[in-house]
Amino acid sequence: MVNYKDERREIRSRQRIYASLVLSDEITRYRVLVINRSNSGVTVELVENVTLSEKLRLLVDHSIELYSLVWQRGRLAGLRLKNQDDE
Repeated sequence: MVNYKDERREIRSRQRIYASLVLSDEITRYRVLVINRSNSGVTVELVENVTLSEKLRLLVDHSIELYSLVWQRGRLAGLRLKNQDDE
């Protein structure tokens, strides 16, 4: 077993819920599975292989929030929650 130090800034909670990513054109949507979430961001798995835009919104139930793309590897992506002031 390998020990490593988890250097994430915040604790993440497992989610496993479906949501929609709305791209910056505010029309294009992709279905995603929210894998985990923290106060500062989320990790999502896309249902299909697509390249995400830098700025996007995450729609979960009836709530929509602005995020920025931090990293993407295949169908997995890390998104950082943006403040309304950052728009």
